[in-house]
Amino acid sequence: MIHDLWPHHTLDELREEFLEELGSKKHKHFLALDENGNYLGFINLSLRSDYVQGTSSKPVVYVEGIYVKPEYRKQGVTKQLIHQAEK
Repeated sequence: MIHDLWPHHTLDELREEFLEELGSKKHKHFLALDENGNYLGFINLSLRSDYVQGTSSKPVVYVEGIYVKPEYRKQGVTKQLIHQAEK
């Protein structure tokens, strides 16, 4: 799914970046799963202290990426991911 969202990167580049982020306190990743444990989508968040357009405070949680597999779109998966991010 990550490569579907960022196809201009190699799988090795994405794997390296996400493994690094998993060890960071400034990044969070959430997966959406169905009742059988199948992956539906994900959201990638970061805590930014640099300038983020539309904000006046720092730090701010920033959605770096959000992806839902095409066959699961328009079924509320994105809304669930955003709700989880807000928590």
